[in-house]
Amino acid sequence: MNSRHTLIIAASALLLLGVTALLWFLAISSPPTTIPPGFLPGTLPVSNSGSNMPISQPGGQTIIVGNMRAVRTLDGTIDVLDFTQDSDVASTSDESFLTWSSNSAEYEVFYLPLDQSFSVVLLKEPIGEIRRKVADDMKNKLGVSSKDLCALIAEVTVPYFVNDFYSTKNLGFPGCPGAVKFEGDTNL
Repeated sequence: MNSRHTLIIAASALLLLGVTALLWFLAISSPPTTIPPGFLPGTLPVSNSGSNMPISQPGGQTIIVGNMRAVRTLDGTIDVLDFTQDSDVASTSDESFLTWSSNSAEYEVFYLPLDQSFSVVLLKEPIGEIRRKVADDMKNKLGVSSKDLCALIAEVTVPYFVNDFYSTKNLGFPGCPGAVKFEGDTNL
């Protein structure tokens, strides 16, 4: 490997680490507005019969009742666990996106509230194994099935300095229609 290629890889890695550190630094501690079950300001009290559900307000703002959040999918919307409240999820100061990553820096997940989409970046090889880990993490964090995970509006990518061949592709989640198939993936 020539020194120029090594320098580009090192600079890209430092940039990625710097951006990640900046995002964590800019993270704010105030979560999205969560209304306790049974109360919405300026409206009649809401009955919450054990099911927590999001309520859309005029202007498209979603108020979360309980611990669920509506997220857009390819077919409509699904209710997921309100992952925005998790202690490992950070947001930018303007809340334009939220992020969390694996403890071992194998991947980073970005959630864009404006269009309710996810962007997953795989940061280490073997990317097939890391992609399965992030899929399992997201299913647990969101409380969704594999089928629901496939329906999310999401892009799964890998930077060129991790894997040049797959760097231009949306890998999708393992087993989902249209996803790149890696050894060890199972079909739904």
